[in-house]
Amino acid sequence: MAARFVVIAMCACAAVSRATQPAATIYLDVSHHENLEVKKNYTPELLQELEKVKDDALLLYMEYTSQAAADVKAFIRNITGLTKDTINDMKTRVLDRASRSCRDEFDKVIEKAQNDAHRGALFSGENHHKYLLGQMIVMRMHLNKSEDYLRRCGKVNKDCGVSCDKTPRPLRWCRLAQVEMNRVKEDIAHTKKTYRDLIIHNRRKLAHLKKIARVRAERAAAAVDTCVKNTTC
Repeated sequence: MAARFVVIAMCACAAVSRATQPAATIYLDVSHHENLEVKKNYTPELLQELEKVKDDALLLYMEYTSQAAADVKAFIRNITGLTKDTINDMKTRVLDRASRSCRDEFDKVIEKAQNDAHRGALFSGENHHKYLLGQMIVMRMHLNKSEDYLRRCGKVNKDCGVSCDKTPRPLRWCRLAQVEMNRVKEDIAHTKKTYRDLIIHNRRKLAHLKKIARVRAERAAAAVDTCVKNTTC
């Protein structure tokens, strides 16, 4: 009986001891600690970079076209005065003694030389411009793809309420957007050299056309001189 009492007493003490032990406590940190690395939004930075690449491509296009247009304009202005320059270069006033048929033939040859030079300059300029425009279209396609990827990222960020650039899909879209922009950057660097070569080639072509027109004008002057001599005789 005494032993049973001792056991009961020990159980009671153990129960009281457990009851008096403090309960386990879980602390919740309600302070605002934001993981900046996870929630950093890369989309605005890429959008700014995209706009800069767009501007660089457009400036390159405008720079070439304005320079090429200025060269062609100067060439046409110079060729337009071919008749006057040819007449001024004649040592004697042959045209004053030329018959109507001789003068008409002279004017016809000079006019054709001018028209051919003009047509050749425009043809060369159009070919170069088509090449340039083709390059711009390719760059625009890549820029449009990049913009589309960034638009998707922006939509995801807007829908989820916080920046989701670190989630798999937006990460992939941002990476693809960057790849497209990098391709355009490489194209711009390569195209700058190509455009400089085009400018040089176009100027050489215009100089060649001018030389041909001058040679034809000199032949026309010699022909009218011969025509006058034959008519006089």
